[in-house]
Amino acid sequence: MSDSIEVSKNSPVGLSIALDVYNNPKNQRKLLKRHGKKISPKEFYYLYQAPNTSCFVPRSGVSVKWILKYFNGVAKDLILAHPFNTVSFLIPPLSLDDINYLIELGIDGIEVYHPNLDDKQISILKKIVFEKKLKFTGGSDFYGKNNNQKIGFYSKNSPVNFFKLYEF
Repeated sequence: MSDSIEVSKNSPVGLSIALDVYNNPKNQRKLLKRHGKKISPKEFYYLYQAPNTSCFVPRSGVSVKWILKYFNGVAKDLILAHPFNTVSFLIPPLSLDDINYLIELGIDGIEVYHPNLDDKQISILKKIVFEKKLKFTGGSDFYGKNNNQKIGFYSKNSPVNFFKLYEF
């Protein structure tokens, strides 16, 4: 039996979560202590996140269309967060086609400024929001003082200092 795991868009969501959890160095140390040996990603999945295990997460079936339909009118703004960043090592960043598709579906805005974006990516996103008359946001993605990122800065020396409320 091979220890490699093939992941596809039809894979259980628990597999994506399991691989992210498995690859965290702190979790590796805990697993080594608990099992007395290094376990493989496949073993981890079948021990903890496969169907009928303690951490199993079934797919919800919720689509972007469903979210936009049911949250439009409930939420003030539906903003696409950091589209050029990976959410998981299994999920690639969004493409320009993906972003345009989401705009067609009805998102209100895009997070343009983020610490992990370079100037070219920011420029592309700025162009999109101004051409499509979308709202935009951004910031430090501040997750605590150990992050070493100042609140209000999208990079170490780049403050987000010109935000205003725009009505097109």
